[in-house]
Amino acid sequence: MNIVSDTPWETYTANDTRIHVKREDLCCPYPGPSFSKIRGLFAYINTKLNSSLYPPDCIGVVDSIHSKAGWGTAYLCHDLNIPCMVFYPYTKAQGIDKIGYFQFRCLDLGASIYPIPATKSAVLWYKARKIFKDGHPTGLLLPNGLKLQETVNQTCEELVNDALAVHLASNPESCWIISISSGTIAAGVIKGLAKLLYKGTIILHMGYSRSRDGLRHYLSKMDCNYANVRIQIIDEGYGYSDLVQCKSPFPCNPYYDLKAWKWLQEHIDILPKNIVFWNIGA
Repeated sequence: MNIVSDTPWETYTANDTRIHVKREDLCCPYPGPSFSKIRGLFAYINTKLNSSLYPPDCIGVVDSIHSKAGWGTAYLCHDLNIPCMVFYPYTKAQGIDKIGYFQFRCLDLGASIYPIPATKSAVLWYKARKIFKDGHPTGLLLPNGLKLQETVNQTCEELVNDALAVHLASNPESCWIISISSGTIAAGVIKGLAKLLYKGTIILHMGYSRSRDGLRHYLSKMDCNYANVRIQIIDEGYGYSDLVQCKSPFPCNPYYDLKAWKWLQEHIDILPKNIVFWNIGA
């Protein structure tokens, strides 16, 4: 298994503004996905496999329409030699027999896949849990959305052990921009910056619109000390399935990172002249 610590930085300049891009999308090389949650996912699964006399006989995971959770789990399970079952949503327009690129990657890694009619994420997860437990009573179904404290901790560790990140965090005139879905990766970045006593602004760009209070409540649960840092939340009203088209000089997920990059380009004149962009890979 190849999970990269100390992922590289790239630097770009636009309108006399320096942009430091943390390439967290490179933390898991192919055949794994560009998916920075893989750090915490590995820590979580590894703990579950080694902390019980009766480890799970199968690991299940629920994907969303454009999630890489299934691919990432299948990659880890393939390396750990444990069966993997990936539940994924399908729409009426798509049809039950048509599978996407991410599902093909799961199959290539030896996982089994199970389609469920598309619905709200929580409903999808509970439907999957019933099916999974019927077939694997001692199996482990991963939490919905892979909302793992281990991911927060591993992301924090990646930041505080990175010499350039520590240097950038020492500049109170900088700002850090992070694309968010659940906010799990952002919680890890915030936790790291809080540990480094960062005094600048953290901009959280929502990949899709939802409750700001709900996001803040989630951050408070994930032990990231967000009350000690300055946070600005950007909600441009995107729907969950909306994507954007925008040029970027590095691979950028159109459902998450690219939306934040587009916003950055459109507002660069009013932002600090030293920007850190944490490319999550989604």
